[in-house]
Amino acid sequence: MYEEKTKRLNINLKSVIIKMAVLLAVLFIGLWIVSIFKNKDNNKIDFQTNLNLMKDAASEYFTGSKLPVTVNGKKKVTLKEMYDEKLLVEFADEKTCSLEDSYAEATKISDTDYTVKVKLVCGKEVNYVINELKVNNNDDTDLNDVNQDDLIITPDDVDINNDTDDSKNNVVNSGSSNKVTSNKVTSTSNKSTVSNKNTTTNKNNTTSNNTVTNSNTCPYGKNEYSSKYPLALRISGNCALSKSSYNNNAYVATVNKIGINEYGKLVNEIAELEKKTGIDLVVKSPVYSGVYNTTNTGLVGYQIRFVVQQNMIYKYKTIYEYYIDGNGNRTVLVDTRNNLKGGLVSSGTNNNSSSSSGSSSSSGSTGNSNVAVSGITVNPKTIDLYVGETYNLSATVSPSNATNKSVSWSSSNTNIVTVSSTGKITAKKAGNVMITAKAGDKSVNVPVYVSNKVLNVQSVRFDDRSLTLNVGDTYKLKYTVNPTGAIYDKEITFTSSNKSVIKLDKDTITAVGEGSSIIGISIEGKTDYITVNVNKKNYSYTYYLMSYVSDNYVGKSYTQKFLLKNLIGTANIKSINLSYYNSNDYNTYTSENWDNKIDYDTSYKNGYDKTGYLRTVGATDLRASALNSSNFTFTSNGSYKYNGLNGISITTNIKNVNNAKKYSNSYFVPIKVTVNYTL
Repeated sequence: MYEEKTKRLNINLKSVIIKMAVLLAVLFIGLWIVSIFKNKDNNKIDFQTNLNLMKDAASEYFTGSKLPVTVNGKKKVTLKEMYDEKLLVEFADEKTCSLEDSYAEATKISDTDYTVKVKLVCGKEVNYVINELKVNNNDDTDLNDVNQDDLIITPDDVDINNDTDDSKNNVVNSGSSNKVTSNKVTSTSNKSTVSNKNTTTNKNNTTSNNTVTNSNTCPYGKNEYSSKYPLALRISGNCALSKSSYNNNAYVATVNKIGINEYGKLVNEIAELEKKTGIDLVVKSPVYSGVYNTTNTGLVGYQIRFVVQQNMIYKYKTIYEYYIDGNGNRTVLVDTRNNLKGGLVSSGTNNNSSSSSGSSSSSGSTGNSNVAVSGITVNPKTIDLYVGETYNLSATVSPSNATNKSVSWSSSNTNIVTVSSTGKITAKKAGNVMITAKAGDKSVNVPVYVSNKVLNVQSVRFDDRSLTLNVGDTYKLKYTVNPTGAIYDKEITFTSSNKSVIKLDKDTITAVGEGSSIIGISIEGKTDYITVNVNKKNYSYTYYLMSYVSDNYVGKSYTQKFLLKNLIGTANIKSINLSYYNSNDYNTYTSENWDNKIDYDTSYKNGYDKTGYLRTVGATDLRASALNSSNFTFTSNGSYKYNGLNGISITTNIKNVNNAKKYSNSYFVPIKVTVNYTL
């Protein structure tokens, strides 16, 4: 009985253990399956994050010269190149991602439009995203005369409900205006431009341009300014930044955000005011201006000005204008919003319409009466030009049978736009003018907006295609940037391939050694090169040699060798030029101590062995006893070295002594020698 009970107990215990083991196995498998799906979800999240990081980095990368130039052209950067150029920090799962198959590629699809495809390949996970990028290099100015250095940023994609998505790329525009209609912003400018400076910042690659100094000195001056208007964005710290920081992407992005937020508020306010009054109002694009310190040596921040105008016939009238500070507070310059009367669409006189008062001639009048001008129209109604462009305006006078249909033209500012007697306008400089066409007592105004056309650098080229200098020479390099008027915000850089031959100081080169060096110039990705050859510097010195001969040497030749004591042995004689004395040469010879400069080479005995240094002989006696050019000839035998000195050899042939007087039974033989040499 006991044995059966024990056996039964053992069987039940085994059954419980087996069941528990099976339960644990099922539980483990379940947890493993859940972890797989969870890891897949996490991997999917990580993959999408990495793809977004690549997209942001590509937006930063594809600007300026890194964009393709021709339509359908492409430029590509791989994930490896993004790592190498520090556009990205390496992904946590970088080993599973292909560095070459993962890439960003920009394609130019029109003059102003690009697409950027970003593809990420990590193991079996592959995905891509395509963005559109719009770039236009125009630089329109505001209706008001805005300083050319002003940075004008137009929020074309502004959310008027003030619900701006900060992840979007801010759009930098120049001088377009936006009309407010039923809480919707629509562009009315014929010409808008988008800066090619992308303002999206990548958290993995943030660069600060703040100047850090370890002393009390500020390289660009202190952060002090005298403007009476507030700064929407002020540079932090006590020191101003370099003026070139004006176009820094990080600052542009920040000030863009401030301006767009305020712009959205203003758009809503004016939309409500337009509904109440029925008046056509225009909210101008925010005008961004860089502010420099009191010494005008560095950047301290940015101002943002907002303008609202009433759209009147033939002109715009400012009704509201203000600046904002960093807290969004407004400093108002103009505010006449309360003076607007409801129901008024516009004010002013329409000079295009016929006069409604007074008498006017009609078709029923007698043929001898004058037919007055009732109106004049000009097409087009507004003109946008770049500096240097021309346009022919045309005017139509009403009625067609007006007695005097002649039209006169005038410009409100001929410094900006001139107009001919036939209506041809020429844009001279950036700004805004009114062109007036007048016929009889009727006139019409045409607004003309002129802006500077932004030209990208196409090429840079040295004016000299090669240079040859001597050691010690300096030369200022000459170069040409094409096209003329191209705008670039980076400094032109120069390089020397051999600094032991050519040293650089910006665009000035100095020859410091013999040899050659390749000099390079670079701007906005465009380069050119020339070769500069450097020789040892050429020197020259003139010696006045004097020997004397007796009648025994007439009809004979003899060779003399002279040692040049004042010419150091390391000098390299390049050439020797011989000539006769002139009147001044005799005075030079008799006035100098030639013993310190010339020595006769006594080791040479094959010629006339007299040195002939007659310093005691006056110039008058010397000239009287000297042979002239018809009496003798001479040739140079070149140079040589002797006892560490440079020597020259000269062979003289005495042909005759006609018309020459003897001096102590001898004749003087004067030879002027110019030695050209390098050190």
